[in-house]
Amino acid sequence: MSLFFNSFSASIRNSLWLTAVLVASAIVPAQAATPAAEISAVQLAQDYVRATSGFDQALLQQILAPDYQEISPVGEVDTRDKVISFYPAAAKAKAKAPPVTPVLSELTSRAYGEALVISTGKLTYSVAGTPHSRSMRVQFVSALQQNRWQLVSAQFTGIPAAKK
Repeated sequence: MSLFFNSFSASIRNSLWLTAVLVASAIVPAQAATPAAEISAVQLAQDYVRATSGFDQALLQQILAPDYQEISPVGEVDTRDKVISFYPAAAKAKAKAPPVTPVLSELTSRAYGEALVISTGKLTYSVAGTPHSRSMRVQFVSALQQNRWQLVSAQFTGIPAAKK
């Protein structure tokens, strides 16, 4: 890198170094989430899992921001309305299926300022009475909007089953 800077005059080199230092100092790194922000983000993630596994549209309407967007496990981009409208039909199908238990684990959060938290974890669904389970990585984005925390985005990525 010094060979690059050597081709410039001393005043230009100093300006380039100063610019690099200022740019680097302006980048705000992710910080450990503040306790209140982290608690709110974890609660929203848990509420989302509870609402989706319990087909609770009212809870989804409460916790999802108006501009919520989700990337489903099959790679589709779903709006808030599409996510919420999925659950009445799914509830009917659930009545015919064996019970499924969701477990949200390995949840970690990073705060960006005072109003945005990104939480990443592992979501595992186990089918009652069988050894079958399916896991995926999930990322929730929580934002403080109009004095309350809401989910603004989520992404679900399947974890391939272990090879036997």
